[in-house]
Amino acid sequence: MPVKAVIFDIGGVLVQQSDRTAQRHWEKRLGLEDGLLGREIWTMPISLQAEIGRASEDDAWAAVADRFELNPIDAAALRGDFFSGSVWNTSLIDYARSLRARYKTGLISNAWPNARADVLRWVNGETFDDLIFSAEVGLAKPDRRIYKLALDRLRVQSTEAIFIDDVQGNVEGAQAIGMYGIHFENTEQTIAEIEWRLSC
Repeated sequence: MPVKAVIFDIGGVLVQQSDRTAQRHWEKRLGLEDGLLGREIWTMPISLQAEIGRASEDDAWAAVADRFELNPIDAAALRGDFFSGSVWNTSLIDYARSLRARYKTGLISNAWPNARADVLRWVNGETFDDLIFSAEVGLAKPDRRIYKLALDRLRVQSTEAIFIDDVQGNVEGAQAIGMYGIHFENTEQTIAEIEWRLSC
């Protein structure tokens, strides 16, 4: 079936960690291997609860402070530093915006509460037709229900939609219900794969 919608992930796709200097500093300080700070934080039970709206962002960061035995000053510093190297992938956002003349566009993000406010500083209804944040709907990828919700809200069938994510398991969750999945590796590869599928 022809494609009618293109749906993007945010973290790791539309937002990328371009500078990990601050995170590396904390990994060394906390005795973690390079690249493991994010995994430690995102996989904590409270973080997973925050991801589906059952805990606040403050609750999650308080648990992080407890996990690493940080005093309030250091806890605040880690919270500020954690996202300091993140940048918006403006090339891919511009590309997504260019698709809107022909296709519906959307977002599905596994995100803590308050994520929408941060995202709306960069993207809005002029870029995407619909934005789904896991904490707002009580569902998180790769739960099939969150993909089905996105399809329903965009009013398209699964075989009419492309989904892009940097996590292979999340791509497979979309593919399991019939969507065309693209594993994000870099912007050029992703745009090329989208264009190939749109031309089919």
